[in-house]
Amino acid sequence: MPRPGPPKRADFATLGGLPTVAIPPMPTRRHLLAALPALALAGCTASRPSVPAGERLQRGVVLERALPAALPAYATPFPHAQFVLLAAEAAPDTLSALPFVRDVAMDAARRDAAATYDALYADLAPYRIAATRLAGSPVLARDASPWRLLPFVFVQACVDGRYRLSFVFHVEGPDWVGRYHAHLRPAWPAAAFARGDATLRAELRAALADAAVELRALIERAHRDALRPDGRQALIGSLHLVGHRAGGIASPERFVVRADLVEDDATSVLFRLAGDPTAPAASGGLLFGVHRLRKDQLHTFEAL
Repeated sequence: MPRPGPPKRADFATLGGLPTVAIPPMPTRRHLLAALPALALAGCTASRPSVPAGERLQRGVVLERALPAALPAYATPFPHAQFVLLAAEAAPDTLSALPFVRDVAMDAARRDAAATYDALYADLAPYRIAATRLAGSPVLARDASPWRLLPFVFVQACVDGRYRLSFVFHVEGPDWVGRYHAHLRPAWPAAAFARGDATLRAELRAALADAAVELRALIERAHRDALRPDGRQALIGSLHLVGHRAGGIASPERFVVRADLVEDDATSVLFRLAGDPTAPAASGGLLFGVHRLRKDQLHTFEAL
């Protein structure tokens, strides 16, 4: 399948921070936006807003080697490292007529795939990379703090036959949750990722280290309460956000999300998204939080 083209004018349906079922292209953005109120009736009630930390992180965060409880439905953690596999959803015509048999078979396949990738990549250790890159950061708590920082990596199988990875700093505490996503620039072909040769592993190690540096900068800005939206919004679409067909049917290239912009320049965009972090990845389970994406990682970008 050809890779998505450059960002283009949106002709998709969106709901606030979550994508909906795709609709046929509409002639103008005015028609698109006019359709949104009616479509909002189908919105996801579990969506949570991504709000700035305010003064919460002034006490600093405690780095922990753990995964958050809220992960996308059907996500499968690697057994020995902080990687979370987001496998493709099967199309309906490939599924058993018996839901129980189907669910057991798919769960077993996901666990087998996660174990296979764990053997290849567990020693890359996202927690260790995060700890190294955060050394000396003012965001790390010197004393006890209720705020936990859990670093991990989403490994998403995408519709174009490639894997896209995002390094995530998840922060949680008494009354607030934040997620910060650094999307790795390479997108590795599935066959190459399954082999995991020395060249790819070296590329992945370097990309994770670069992403951890980017995340340190973001979490330190959150610590200073310097990640507030600037008042602008945009329609954004990327396979890094929704990479596979929801239910094995709806093309992810037809989904865009309404984002609150923090920064936007010629090469990249920093934005906040609402979302349900427990939804399936193909239905928006990766959306919640703060994201930085390069413009060449988008298939759609339209300022509103």
